[in-house]
Amino acid sequence: MRLIFYSFSLILVMSLAYLANLESVKTKATMYSAKLLRTEVDELKEELKFLNAEWALLNRPDRLTDLVKWHYRELKLIPISIKNFKSIKSVELSKPSNRKE
Repeated sequence: MRLIFYSFSLILVMSLAYLANLESVKTKATMYSAKLLRTEVDELKEELKFLNAEWALLNRPDRLTDLVKWHYRELKLIPISIKNFKSIKSVELSKPSNRKE
């Protein structure tokens, strides 16, 4: 009887050790995967900073004004100036109708 108990205990301990090792391997794989994702996110954030800086450079008002001048014939654009805008007081707002349909 004692031999059966010892054998069963040994098999149980070995099974639990195998399952613990299996969980350890899964955990390490998940941690490695998370590290790769963090690295990718950091690279993408760096690329986004670069693209935002490039966008700000390309959208400088003086550059856009020059582009309008250079491509006036093809695009029929006019340079933006203060003359192109009206004051808010000169805009007439229609009153909303309160009728129900």
